[in-house]
Amino acid sequence: MVTKIKKKKTIIVDEFVAWPNRLVEYVKENLKQIIIVSVICILIISTFFLGKAWWEKKKEKGFFLYAQAQNLLKKGEKEKAIKTLIQIADTHTPVAKFANLSLADFYREKQPEKELNFYIAYIQKAKDEDPLLPFVYYSLAVYYLNHKHWLEAEKILKTIVEKWQNHFLSAWAYAHLGLLAEKKNPLKAIKMYQFALKYKNSPLLPIWVELKTKGIIPQYTP
Repeated sequence: MVTKIKKKKTIIVDEFVAWPNRLVEYVKENLKQIIIVSVICILIISTFFLGKAWWEKKKEKGFFLYAQAQNLLKKGEKEKAIKTLIQIADTHTPVAKFANLSLADFYREKQPEKELNFYIAYIQKAKDEDPLLPFVYYSLAVYYLNHKHWLEAEKILKTIVEKWQNHFLSAWAYAHLGLLAEKKNPLKAIKMYQFALKYKNSPLLPIWVELKTKGIIPQYTP
């Protein structure tokens, strides 16, 4: 049996010399375009890093101002603290959300309509994965319930049970959806109370839910 031996391809030295020469020629022929592209790339990279540095500085300033506002509140200088918090709340920094909550808390008794605006501002700035978001919806629902805005309250309560089905706040939301439904639709109210009772370990499950269920079921059981 004869084995054929493959001959290795001979690499000509001129091939190595040709590529650098071609590259040099290409650069010479397209020098203007290469310079323009290079300048654009440098500008884009510089803008990115400068923007990042500016954003980090802005966040730092936001946290500093928030700490300053809290110190002013402790000292009793409320007007100065409010001005500082409003200044932070108008930004898009992470701490702006906390400024909105502080402002909502401040206006709760004196100007409740402003309290509402700050809750809405927080929701607009927050992302769905924000762990505080369900509690802000809870505060918003409490606001609407306290001021007897029943339709708005119902919308917020429904949002809570739809968005955070496994959250302990859903027990409270279902219970109050039941209360809102009692007069017009008692059967729906029972259903809401039954949903609420599924969250037995929730610290916000009202004690009266089970009593309500027991009181209504015998009357409406077919």
